Parts: sequence; structure tokens; C-alpha cells
Amino acid sequence: MNNTIRTILNENQSTSLYEEDNVVIGVCKCNYANNKITIVSWFVEKDYRHLGIGKELLHDCIKSIIEKHKIDEIEYIWNGMNGYVKTWLDHFDAVCNCPIQVLKNTCEDSWDNHIYRLNDEKLLKYLNLR
Repeated sequence: MNNTIRTILNENQSTSLYEEDNVVIGVCKCNYANNKITIVSWFVEKDYRHLGIGKELLHDCIKSIIEKHKIDEIEYIWNGMNGYVKTWLDHFDAVCNCPIQVLKNTCEDSWDNHIYRLNDEKLLKYLNLR
């Protein structure tokens, strides 16, 4: 088995891919703007969860940004699916931008309902980046 993590950094986005035998098993995408990192996509295939792959992807993705840019804030966009994500967010004192947290399933729904501000220091320590 050949496992690799590749991180691609552009001016405003970092993408980390975990591949096994050239098949993507996990991905993390973070955007960067105005001294803020936004985790916009983060997923590991079900059979590969709880092996540290997701943490490694997030680490590499965020590290590639903070090595080149100053950051003041980290946020996570969550669509309300997969309840385990909310549990993860709670570990980092996540606060939703909107007091009503709902599933994004209508055109009228605002993305503010799905943006969570994370405790940057807790997250960076968890990722061994502080």
C-alpha cells in the first residue's frame, strides 16, 4: 500500500489530499482571506475514520497557510449533516455566527447559520501548531 498526503497551496486556498494507491481517501480544504482561515471542506472515507488521517489533513492544510500568512481567526462551515461534526466543534468552543443552528436545505436559509468561530488556540494546540 502506498499512502501519501499532498498539500496544494494557492494564494487564497490550501487543499490537503490523503491518497492510498492513487485513490483519494480524505480531503481538507481551507480558504484564507482577511487574516482568517475558513475550513470549507473536510472529509475522510468511512472505513478510514478514527485513524488520525483527518487530523493530519487538517494539520497540513492549516500549517501551509500559517507558514505564509498571519491569522487572527479560524472558522468552520458546517451544513448541519453528520452529528459527529457538532461534537468535534464543541471540543473547540465553537460559536455559531447565528444563534439558530439549522440544516442548510432551503434558498432562504443563510450561511451565517452554519459558520462556527473556533477557539484558535485550542485548535492550533490540538494540531501541534502552537
